[in-house]
Amino acid sequence: MILLSISRKYLKKCTTKLSEFVALAGIVITALSLFVGAIGIMNIMFVSVTERTKEIGIRKAIGAKTWSILLQFLIEAAIICLMGGLIGLMISYPLSLIINQFLPTAMPISIRSSCFVYFSFSWSYIWIFTRI
Repeated sequence: MILLSISRKYLKKCTTKLSEFVALAGIVITALSLFVGAIGIMNIMFVSVTERTKEIGIRKAIGAKTWSILLQFLIEAAIICLMGGLIGLMISYPLSLIINQFLPTAMPISIRSSCFVYFSFSWSYIWIFTRI
């Protein structure tokens, strides 16, 4: 009986440590994917700017301000990010519902909460970067 209770305590401690490790690994993988996504968007916008140098020159010659050109590219980058995020949500949410039927999870997240988090972060980034 004593041996059985010790092993239960040990098993509970091990599963707690394992779940903490898995949560930390998930956070690291998420941060890494966000970093890689930011680099991808940066490269797309770099190519967009280099391909449109003539357009930028014409706009500056006509009298466009530098901030309006920067704002145009910032809005384009924000729209690309929002579209990519929405496409990701449209793919991942039904896929997670299908997976949940076969492998039930203990972390239910509603579509409202995930959309709220996505849009609040997206708009906060847009607001911050338009103030720079």
